[in-house]
Amino acid sequence: MSVIALAWKHYAHYPLILLSNRDEFRSRPTEKLMRWDTDPVIYAGRDPQSGGTWLGMTETGKFAALTDFHWHQATDIPHAQSRGRLLLAYLLGDLDPASFLSQTQSQRKKSLPFNLLVGDRERLFYCCSVSNLEEELSPGIHSLSDYFMDSAMPKCRYLKKNLEKRMIDDNLTAQERVELFEILGRTLRFPQEELPKRGYPPAVEHERSPIFLDLGDYGTVSSSLLTVDNEGQVIFDERSYQSGEAHTTHSLHFQLHSPEL
Repeated sequence: MSVIALAWKHYAHYPLILLSNRDEFRSRPTEKLMRWDTDPVIYAGRDPQSGGTWLGMTETGKFAALTDFHWHQATDIPHAQSRGRLLLAYLLGDLDPASFLSQTQSQRKKSLPFNLLVGDRERLFYCCSVSNLEEELSPGIHSLSDYFMDSAMPKCRYLKKNLEKRMIDDNLTAQERVELFEILGRTLRFPQEELPKRGYPPAVEHERSPIFLDLGDYGTVSSSLLTVDNEGQVIFDERSYQSGEAHTTHSLHFQLHSPEL
């Protein structure tokens, strides 16, 4: 499932603040956030099973993130291509966000349903493989889960509200970064009357409603906080979890630079 909330050109000091929980089967192998020895250099976690990633950024400022898309209609795509590989293709390629989405339209139905964010230092786009929608996101606070962008899902409303009420006009302190991680750690289920009507039994929607998910063998395996300040300084933090508890915290710092001509 997974969930993402981001402040895009909303705060003068931070052009980008991105919060994310990755939900996955706990048995699926995962490599922690790292600096990839690629050209361009990428900062991301790695899915060894597919070779792709779910959230990453380059040193030139391109970034991308994805969630899966849950729909009551059955989806059967034998030998589906990896959604994480599509994200990786954007980060490693030379195309701007709009051109990338235009040139990869035919590939979307080859993967299991997904939501995709692709951006650079100037523009940010959202793409949904189910609706085939592409739209440029305006400056502001946005949220995304396993449904449409900025939908009325309670977990998305909760994250947006908590970002909107913050006054961020300088560098985030260590305590403020901890507080942002705490937003991602909410385990309470939301009331059934607030949940979307997508064709699933109400009990199923209720069980999947927390921001931080723990369904035994499936749940939140990592949380991420990615910030880019107005001088191009990036701090990328990742917390990995085991059985729903904080397990390890990893942080990478780097400076954005213009791509070579």
